[in-house]
Amino acid sequence: MHREEFLEIDPRYFAALVKEHQVKLRRADEMTEIMGAQIVAMVRRCGFIQFEEQLTAKDFMPSLWKNEASAKPKRLSRRQREKEIEDLRIYWKLAAGFKPKR
Repeated sequence: MHREEFLEIDPRYFAALVKEHQVKLRRADEMTEIMGAQIVAMVRRCGFIQFEEQLTAKDFMPSLWKNEASAKPKRLSRRQREKEIEDLRIYWKLAAGFKPKR
């Protein structure tokens, strides 16, 4: 695009060009991340140390980590909360050296 053509375009067309360019950049970043994650997963799978758990390429993609972290935590019922609190009390008593009564 020449300078004269650029100066004659309207704002909507310019905004569309900018948005299209941003989409292309985002896709290029995503492809780079996918290829890197695939390489890391393959190296981990075929390395000298064999791990018990098999990880996929998605496990090495930081852009997907924030999606999992932003999911709302599941609310516990009142009974579940009370049970967890009681379990923590028992744990801390045992850690502090208190012997349970028999």
